[in-house]
Amino acid sequence: MRLTARGILINRNTGSVLLIKYLDNHSKSTKEFTDGFWVLPGGGVKKHETFEEAVKREIYEETGITNVNVKNCVFSRIIHAELRSIEQNLYYERYYVVETDDVEINIDNLTKNEIEVINKYKWWSINELKQTKDVVLPLSLKMHIDAALTNQNHPIDITDSDELLKVSFD
Repeated sequence: MRLTARGILINRNTGSVLLIKYLDNHSKSTKEFTDGFWVLPGGGVKKHETFEEAVKREIYEETGITNVNVKNCVFSRIIHAELRSIEQNLYYERYYVVETDDVEINIDNLTKNEIEVINKYKWWSINELKQTKDVVLPLSLKMHIDAALTNQNHPIDITDSDELLKVSFD
C-alpha cells in the first residue's frame, strides 16, 4: 500500500484553495479524463517521514511554496489507482488543511513525470470549487470542503467502498 499526504492549501488572505490540473492519458486509472482532472497538491510519504512532513515537502516540490502551516487531518481514504510511474495500486491517503499567505507558483522542483502530466495551476474560491463542472478528485471534495474548513476535530473517511468492492471482485 502506498501512503500519501495531500494538502487543502488555502490562502489565508483570499480564502482560495490551490488545485493542480493533471492530464495523463497513459495511466489506466486516469486516461478516461480526456480533458484532465484537478487534484490537491501532495504525494507519497517517504520512509521515516510523517504525513505532515510529507505534505509540506510535496507542496514545496509541486508549487515552490514553503511558507505553510499544516493543520490537522480532515479526510482520509483508501483508493485503488493504476498510475504509470507507481507500482503500488492501493493507496491510503490523508488530507490536511494547510494555510499559506503565498500565491506565487514555482515549478523548478517538479519531477520529469510531473512536468509531463501537470497541465495548470489555479487558485479557486470555495464557490467556484463547489460549482465547477470540471473533474475534481477526490470526487467528494466539493461535497465535504465546508466541513473540512470549519470542523477540523475529526477526519472524515471519504473512502468509496463501492469502488473498492468493484475492484476487489473484478
